[in-house]
Amino acid sequence: MNKIAIYGGAFDPLTVGHQICAQVVRACTGCIVWFMPAGVHRFGKEMASPEVSYEMCGKVAMHLGKGFFASNYDITGDFGGSTYKMMDSLTSEDHNEGIEFSIVIGLDNVDSVFKWDRGQELIERFPFIVVGRDLGFQAKRMPDWYLKDPHQYIDSNFF
Repeated sequence: MNKIAIYGGAFDPLTVGHQICAQVVRACTGCIVWFMPAGVHRFGKEMASPEVSYEMCGKVAMHLGKGFFASNYDITGDFGGSTYKMMDSLTSEDHNEGIEFSIVIGLDNVDSVFKWDRGQELIERFPFIVVGRDLGFQAKRMPDWYLKDPHQYIDSNFF
């Protein structure tokens, strides 16, 4: 079965930290990593043109090499900033049958998932790969949902 990790975000800009996170996900899970810039920011954050972010993601994916790609799926879809709607659409397409999709987030976003459109349903329906990106970071509530199957936690401080 093919495994694809969707690493979404504004990527305004796409940082070295984002690149390291993607490399950690690839190394620890074997998943193909798709950088997927947001077409619309869910909370109205002003950001660079999604097309510019997509172009930047494409260059970074090419630089990182095998197993890294840029996807404009969220940009071209009409999802209104909803990760749930985007994932629902992506996973229901016939040509994606047999592909296991997961969602990549940093540990600093664990709390905010509950503020996303249908966040609880997203957690229940799709596996997340949560990457600890900072030794000093503590989530406000530190919910432990991401430590349970089918989710995966990667402590990147070991790399």
